Amino acid sequence: MIKKYLLSIFILLYTTANAGDNTLIIAAAEEPAPQEIVGTPIIRILFQKQENSWIPLNNQESQSKLKLKKTDWTIAFDGKNLGTIRSIDDLKSPDCAWCFPRYKVFRVANPKSFPKLGNKEQRFSNWAYTPKNRPIVLINSPNYMDHEHWKRFYPHKKLIETLFPKIKEIIKSPYHCNGAPNWNATPINLTENDIDLFRSYKNKNGALIISAGLSGKHTQNCDGPTSPTDKPIWFYIDNGIKLIGMELDLLDAGDYDNDGETEFVFIHSGYNSDGYTLFESKFSQRTDYYWKYH
Repeated sequence: MIKKYLLSIFILLYTTANAGDNTLIIAAAEEPAPQEIVGTPIIRILFQKQENSWIPLNNQESQSKLKLKKTDWTIAFDGKNLGTIRSIDDLKSPDCAWCFPRYKVFRVANPKSFPKLGNKEQRFSNWAYTPKNRPIVLINSPNYMDHEHWKRFYPHKKLIETLFPKIKEIIKSPYHCNGAPNWNATPINLTENDIDLFRSYKNKNGALIISAGLSGKHTQNCDGPTSPTDKPIWFYIDNGIKLIGMELDLLDAGDYDNDGETEFVFIHSGYNSDGYTLFESKFSQRTDYYWKYH
């Protein structure tokens, strides 16, 4: 009888520390940018599941409808549960609509609970900095599993031949920098030898996520703003080739709403535009949470 009573107390405490009743929310734990006031890890609340799709929680109106004062999150990474972390809504942010997505962040109750996974490959850079430890996906339920088993792999370069027609349609004005300003770089006639394969993933059914694009030998020492097509271009290959997008880097994959299909969370970084992108339903639906700096 005492065990049943204690279990009921635990369930009550857990639900009062989570956002909404049966409301699924995806967030991210981040290291703070060096120039930000908050000097400890923060949590950014990103997407909410509504009926059959996800919506961005990128304004005061959408977040105010949720119970976010204290929220417990499952730390999801590569189909595994890395523990829990709690966010507390007690940080002040500027009162302006355009800056809400950038500045509305939540304090981590115990900064030591932030998982330090490292970032040896210097990925996930944004307009402000490159984090020492990668951001990580959070979900306010234990839906961390990746039932499709997406894993990194190293494809044969012959895959470039398959992707090249699509890439050539996207990269309209290829060039070679060689230290020159982008607007004064040397135009090139794009061939398959000018294309590199970057990060790639495969699931247990043989579907692929491939990033490819203009070779690093052409984009080194570029001086000035770059074009989105200078960065890796992401494709989904499964009974055909589907363009995913540009200025992206895959952060994690998981069935966060437990509907049998995988969701994909990407970091986005472009000129004066950083944030997160969520894809679902085999990349047929896209949801963006972006912010600007001016």
